[in-house]
Amino acid sequence: MFNQIRARSLRTILFIGFTLISAIPVLVLATWFQRAALQNEYDAVSEKHLIIAENLADSLERYAEDLKSGFLIAASTIESNQISTEVLQFLNKLHLRQTWIFPVTAEAPELHMSFDSPFGDKAFPQSIVTHYEENKSLIKSAENGVYISGVLSREGDNPILAVFTSLDKESYLVGLVSTTYIQEVQRSISFGKNGHAAIVDDQGKIIAHPMDDWVAGMKDVSSVEPVKAMLAGIGGVTEYYSPAINEEMVAGHALVNGVGWGVMILQPVAELKRNANELKDIALFIALSGMVVAAFVSWKVANVFTRPLKNIVSYTESIAAGSFEKFEGTPRRYIPRDLTKLLHSLENMVQSLLTKTNDLAETGNRLREAQKIARLGNWEINVTTGCMWCSDEVYSLLGISDRTDSGEPNIPDCVVLYEKFLDSFSDEERKLFLDCLDQTIVFAEPRSIEQVITNLAGESINVRQNIVLRESDA
Repeated sequence: MFNQIRARSLRTILFIGFTLISAIPVLVLATWFQRAALQNEYDAVSEKHLIIAENLADSLERYAEDLKSGFLIAASTIESNQISTEVLQFLNKLHLRQTWIFPVTAEAPELHMSFDSPFGDKAFPQSIVTHYEENKSLIKSAENGVYISGVLSREGDNPILAVFTSLDKESYLVGLVSTTYIQEVQRSISFGKNGHAAIVDDQGKIIAHPMDDWVAGMKDVSSVEPVKAMLAGIGGVTEYYSPAINEEMVAGHALVNGVGWGVMILQPVAELKRNANELKDIALFIALSGMVVAAFVSWKVANVFTRPLKNIVSYTESIAAGSFEKFEGTPRRYIPRDLTKLLHSLENMVQSLLTKTNDLAETGNRLREAQKIARLGNWEINVTTGCMWCSDEVYSLLGISDRTDSGEPNIPDCVVLYEKFLDSFSDEERKLFLDCLDQTIVFAEPRSIEQVITNLAGESINVRQNIVLRESDA
């Protein structure tokens, strides 16, 4: 029954077991890493983008403070109409292009200074007049007396910023400032495939952006989530949909204190996922490599355990097949101590078995020799099956030399032997023998009978038979 069960080899079981034991933690770790990769990307980007946005906002805040200070110096020179070369150079570096005396009455603005710029002597922008009318209270209450507007249009030129400071109750000094510096700062921030910076004014209009048409058109993006947060005075990290590149974006955003501008550092979510997928691929490669290494090591370890066992199995099979050759022990290098003990015990057992087998064979030879000298033999009969076993001397007494083949394919040799044994008796002697055999069985007592048999050579031989019922048959 056991031989009919198809079972896997011990080496295969150990190999699978060791591989699973070593591979499962690797797979669990790789799965966890894959799940955490995207979140780690979000966390890293959130921290990095927010820091960049805050640093960029600090830089623009310092620029705005320098612009206010320089503009106050320019305003202080109006009465003397004298300004030093150093101040002019300073204002030029701040990208102040023109200053105008702007009366709040119906009089036309008067050009005060014009720096080296493409503005030339163009007319005072109407957008500044409109802005003043809409924001009089803010301009009058500006901190330190200087107010910086949001982005304004100038006919035929790129958008500008306007700086206001009061000269007296009747007029203001207004400066026209190019957004060149702000755009240069914005262009300096670029990473990944579509990562970029964007700067908006206090109304949510674009001051600087990678898309030139948005800058030229002062596009209003106040409805975009991070811009809405900045207009409410809130910095942080926001994920939202960007109409600019038609993708989901993650943005770190910060407010520029003093002017109300907003700075955003943006990156497509798809790039984060792509980076996370690259990490996932690396994790998967490491996991597969770990499994291959685990499988290789497991196979080697399984061989260490099973190689000596395989040799033991092969040898026991050879013993079962009748071979009693001496067991050749396997080398014990890299074999566990317990298996070494098992091999040693097997070697001792096999050696003992060989010794006892040899002793038994010698005893059998001596018994056969003694039976031959004493003309003594023994036999066993199974009355149920009609099978008979005889010692060599019984075969000799009966004159039977061939005991390997009955000549009848459906009749066992032992049955044919029993029939030949009975044929050696005469009818009367056979009846006496069978009666004595029956009485032995019925009474379970030994019987003795002397008879004459005739062997196959025709010789008559006087025999004495002692019949004993075996205990296993009683």
